[in-house]
Amino acid sequence: MSDPAGDGVGPGDIRGLRLSYDDPYIHVRVRTEDPIDIHATPAWVRAGSSTVLRANLDVDEDAAVDYAAVLRRGSGGPTVQLLDLQPMPSPSPRILCIAIEQPQPTMIDISVNRGCMGSAEHVRAFVRYRLDRGGDGSVNSDDRAPNTGFSPVFPFII
Repeated sequence: MSDPAGDGVGPGDIRGLRLSYDDPYIHVRVRTEDPIDIHATPAWVRAGSSTVLRANLDVDEDAAVDYAAVLRRGSGGPTVQLLDLQPMPSPSPRILCIAIEQPQPTMIDISVNRGCMGSAEHVRAFVRYRLDRGGDGSVNSDDRAPNTGFSPVFPFII
């Protein structure tokens, strides 16, 4: 699904969100307006950066976020974890359930192992990207896709 240009700034402007499934992984692909290297740009590697890309996942269509895949600045590049936000959440982040990839300079792909999300049969999502372009703690862009609500429901076909 596309997102309007200009509601974020430069590489922090989300232009598209796509969900796909390649057993056992759910892929949340975010496309940005301008390219950014998540392994070298100050926004993703500088110690004071407040950059966060969060994919919010709903697996039971109750309007609440059930899981959050959170990318943050880390030493040498972004770190990622899956948080269980359901009423009886797991006691710790599910780090081995998730991976990131940057197949193109304007795309960030978050892969979540479906087995880490219980017996989910479908998912819908929205993403929020807060970009601290200089890595100095100030947020230069704050964008969300879609701008309201969630993406359409994406069923898993096995």
